[in-house]
Amino acid sequence: MSDDFDSIQAIFFEECAEGLAAAESGLSALAAGDRQPETIASVFRAVHSIKGGSGAFGHDALLGFSHRFENVLDAFRAGQLPASEPLLQLFLQCCDMLADHVAAARDGTRPPVDDALAARLDEALVAKTSGAPSPPPPADDDPFGFAPVTVDLAELDGPAGGAWQVRFRPSAEALANGGEPLLVLRELERLGGRVIAADCSGLPPLGEVEPEGAYLAWEIELPADVTESDILDCFEFVAADSDIVVERAGSSPPPSDDLPLDPVPVVQVAAAPPEGSAENPRPRGDRSEMTIRVDLVKLDGLLNLVGELVIRNSILADRLGPAEREKVELPHLSRLTRQIQDTVMGLRAQPIRQAFSRVPRLLRDLEAETGKKVLLEVSGEGTEVDKRVIERIGDPLTHMIRNAVDHGIEPADVRLAAGKEAAGTIRLSAEQKGGRIIVRVEDDGSGINRAAVRARALERGLIAADEHLSDEQIDQLICAPGFSTAASVSNISGRGVGMDVVRSNIEGLGGRLEISSVPGKGTSFVLILPLTLAILDGMVVRLGGQRFVLPLGSVVESVRPEPGQVAAMTHDSEVIELRGAYLPVRRLADFFGIRGAEQQPENGLVIVVESDSAGQVGLLVDTVEDRREVVIKSLDRNLHPVRGLGGATVLGDGSIALILDVEAIVASTPRDRLNKGLAA
Repeated sequence: MSDDFDSIQAIFFEECAEGLAAAESGLSALAAGDRQPETIASVFRAVHSIKGGSGAFGHDALLGFSHRFENVLDAFRAGQLPASEPLLQLFLQCCDMLADHVAAARDGTRPPVDDALAARLDEALVAKTSGAPSPPPPADDDPFGFAPVTVDLAELDGPAGGAWQVRFRPSAEALANGGEPLLVLRELERLGGRVIAADCSGLPPLGEVEPEGAYLAWEIELPADVTESDILDCFEFVAADSDIVVERAGSSPPPSDDLPLDPVPVVQVAAAPPEGSAENPRPRGDRSEMTIRVDLVKLDGLLNLVGELVIRNSILADRLGPAEREKVELPHLSRLTRQIQDTVMGLRAQPIRQAFSRVPRLLRDLEAETGKKVLLEVSGEGTEVDKRVIERIGDPLTHMIRNAVDHGIEPADVRLAAGKEAAGTIRLSAEQKGGRIIVRVEDDGSGINRAAVRARALERGLIAADEHLSDEQIDQLICAPGFSTAASVSNISGRGVGMDVVRSNIEGLGGRLEISSVPGKGTSFVLILPLTLAILDGMVVRLGGQRFVLPLGSVVESVRPEPGQVAAMTHDSEVIELRGAYLPVRRLADFFGIRGAEQQPENGLVIVVESDSAGQVGLLVDTVEDRREVVIKSLDRNLHPVRGLGGATVLGDGSIALILDVEAIVASTPRDRLNKGLAA
């Protein structure tokens, strides 16, 4: 098999993944009560696209199942099957089976056994409603089962002025490759089209007929108000060697080289691939947007090059004086570099709804397994994040939702007895704050049973019997590897694999997991993730003999304290008085155990930062050296995650500086004790 074929097939499997996601999203909407024609059509198109490609690449098992699935979806789309709960559940199960077939075809493994689902799909077709339109029976003298087309000659005196005329002859291999010409005709009929003639001249003698051969051609008339792009959309998935002609009524056949051009618009399409070609462009009417599929590895490579360009800019800035910088137009070069960086990051950015879209389906499965009723509220699904984040946030979301349903949401009778609604609620949200993406999974369940968590931790030897733990520390115990409070192992939980995966995946992205819970009210899981994984604006600060980078998006202001302006509240907490307000102060040198740092606040600087967990907090540093763009290098790939650090970078002089994780540093600030001390 050639490399070109393999690369094209790899693109097909990428499109399969997108199609499966679209199908699942559409089916989830249908199960939730959405009956919009476009929603139904989106599911059909996704399955139809997978079927068409599977035939072209010779994946017979995938082709056979997707073809069955497509037929039932087409009947459902035509109103021949009611939107019953059993049918929608069948569609969801078929979507899962289709995903298994795609995985088997991609990995070259044995196809899944689909006999039971295939039989149910066949039964569903048999149960089509009797009132739905169906094709007329074949004529007695038609051995091939093709019905004759009856044409009213009066109607053929001439179509309405400006009406569309379409001539369609499918590829001879269309049926063999999973194509279905009748589906194209039905699409045209839904646009108001009607078949006015069928060309049977291509039928061979009976003894030469191939069962999977396509021999017919059709002429279809459509109303004048149908757009050209809508007509061409019907042919989006036809084989490349099909013959398609789309023209306005009254236009002449396509002109030959020695005839003048006909002024009436004529569209002749030998095929309708999405990209088209220079010789055979595909007109798209009012659709001017064009896309190109790019391997994410190539984008990563481009982003790395941009990062190297940023580093070289820093080196030049360090080595050149102000006059020399202007002479070589270094500021202009820096702006161009930033624009390239923003463009590349924009290419990598994707809406987080791609990760959120799997949650409704997951909830339905969990409802079926637990017998609980759960409502889902989603917001911020349009928030854009780096593609890598979307790829790696799927498993954490799955585990958090499972945890919320199994451990958080109570059974209906327990909720009613507690004065709650019978159905629980899970809120899933995303928002951007500065240089961070905040993802929240909140439930209104019973909250974390801290007594049970502590008891299990003692049993497992994770804590000592006399060890004092705060509520927050107990909550974090549920993320310990292998930890579970479930009484028995089920399909949902009990194996101790779940929340530890959440924390490790989030920390692997340079993010952090926060847990808060109120008994009887519910639990909130907050994922704090980097907006980008590559470049940030930073403030270079010094502690002792070391330099660190403080993300500029978190910085509010810098203050050189007056003597006594920073005061101790307890043996391990300090505050700074600013404009009548008191802010907690964190000594970064103490946090990281750095010797030789400035101990007197009035000889250093307090950098006030804004955090989600503790509000505004002052960070005590020796001095601020510079402000610059820095390229983030991961610590977990080269070392291991370190609390308080979000990565490392190379400065202009070639030295290494560690990037501070503000949220992790201030999360342990004793704010509650500070407030109590001030109140006293």
